[in-house]
Amino acid sequence: MADDPRQPASALAAPAPTPDATSNEKKPTSSPLLKQQQQQQQQQPTEGAAAGRPISWNLSSASQMDEKEADRLGRMRPPIFKNTFVEAGFCAAILLAMIMAEFLISGFNVVLPNLMVDLNFGPEQKTWPSSVFSLVTGAFLLPFARLSDAKFGGFAVFLFGNAWMGVWTLAAGFANQLASWHWFFWVGAIMLALVCVMTFICVPAEAKGAPVAIDDETGQEVPHPPMDWLGCATSIPGLMLLVYAITDSPYQAGASWRSPQILVTFILGVLLLAGFVYVEGWVATAPLVPPSIFKAKHIVALFLCMFVSFGAFGIYLLYASFYIETILHTPPLLAAAWFAPLAVGGLTIALLGGAFLHKIPGTILMLISTLGFLVSAMLFYFIPVRNANYWAWVFPAMVSATIGIDIMYNVANIFITTSVRSDQQGLAGAIINGLVFLGMSFFLGWAELASALNSSDAPDNALRVSFLLGCGCAGFSILLVIFGIRIPKATGGLTTDEKERLARQHAGSGSGSTPTPEHALVSDNSSGTPQPKV
Repeated sequence: MADDPRQPASALAAPAPTPDATSNEKKPTSSPLLKQQQQQQQQQPTEGAAAGRPISWNLSSASQMDEKEADRLGRMRPPIFKNTFVEAGFCAAILLAMIMAEFLISGFNVVLPNLMVDLNFGPEQKTWPSSVFSLVTGAFLLPFARLSDAKFGGFAVFLFGNAWMGVWTLAAGFANQLASWHWFFWVGAIMLALVCVMTFICVPAEAKGAPVAIDDETGQEVPHPPMDWLGCATSIPGLMLLVYAITDSPYQAGASWRSPQILVTFILGVLLLAGFVYVEGWVATAPLVPPSIFKAKHIVALFLCMFVSFGAFGIYLLYASFYIETILHTPPLLAAAWFAPLAVGGLTIALLGGAFLHKIPGTILMLISTLGFLVSAMLFYFIPVRNANYWAWVFPAMVSATIGIDIMYNVANIFITTSVRSDQQGLAGAIINGLVFLGMSFFLGWAELASALNSSDAPDNALRVSFLLGCGCAGFSILLVIFGIRIPKATGGLTTDEKERLARQHAGSGSGSTPTPEHALVSDNSSGTPQPKV
């Protein structure tokens, strides 16, 4: 994501309309890239003009700009940010919010074994505390994405979400005055408060309102789509009931799936999710997941790959923590230090991502990512019970895990958010994050079921079965990448909105017009081959 500094601003708000300098007709405002082009034209000649090519900076002639120039402009600071400090603060707020999600998921798994003892949790309750955060977050992402895109704007939703999470994280720190783990929640609350302050200060005023959609043909403002309440009413309880049935089935007094409690919740969950699919496809006028989001080639395979891969990552996080503390008998502070490569590796990949995301095809990066998931789970499957060397087993597993999660998350974000229109940016981000959280909670339930069915064996064998499931998930993801996903190198070229406008203008210019240049062609987002977009 470091390659496209325009992306966060466009995710918070759509550009507002401005009057044309030579006409009273109301026209759609250009995107941040085109605004940057106009400023460059006013200030100094561009590379294209210096080379003797006539450059006109209106939308109809933007196709004459070469790809290198588009990429260069895409890396410059957007005009919406007044200075470097505001831009850096904005990016830091977004990045820190993502870090806090990782902190609460990964870090909570580290303190969970001791927290269960202090709060008198039974062994059958070890999965729910880890799974419920991912489940609730994933279930509510799509409704809040609609609120972000259509009603309140990204600024209000982002600020409210972090403030809400900060308050309850602070409250969890007071649940019990035990220095072994309560500071985990207090530190989280402090960091979330910092996110809120930075967001309030550094988000530009133009991006604090609700996004405004402009019709390209008439130049008039398009009404916001209504909230899909029926979709919310079927998706949220459906996901929760289904995951609950899977997770709690091993602990129903020997009845397992024969228990009425499990059967009823499982069947209701499946029916509600089937109803959600029907509502989105045939009933809702403004569905939470519009069919247009699936038009990009290979995107269904990418979504499935992310869902299964993050499931493997969730299994690794929880059961690696239990293996380290209950089988290897590692002290809590040392166990937390053993997980440090996850944080260090994630920060390193985030900082260095811009150096290789535009040089290596996304398909290769996705393959490296899925191999990372496989190696991390496989190392813990084979790790010895006694005298396990940290540097031989745990450290490479941690490095492999962070390679898996961080590379896949970055590649998927760039591919999806640059393949949809600006008015669907919130939806695209919600789908990505929803796949992260729902994949983790869904497959944690199956891992707990597999572990419980083998609990009569040695304690380490029950955990190894879960790691074996993680290996299976990662292996399936590798096959999906090899046979079903093609993602080109990341670029800083024209946005999807700009490409669509250019394609319409060239299509309406008539057969006698100049042949459509390469830059007016739209990539199919799979092989990088330009395709005419009609």
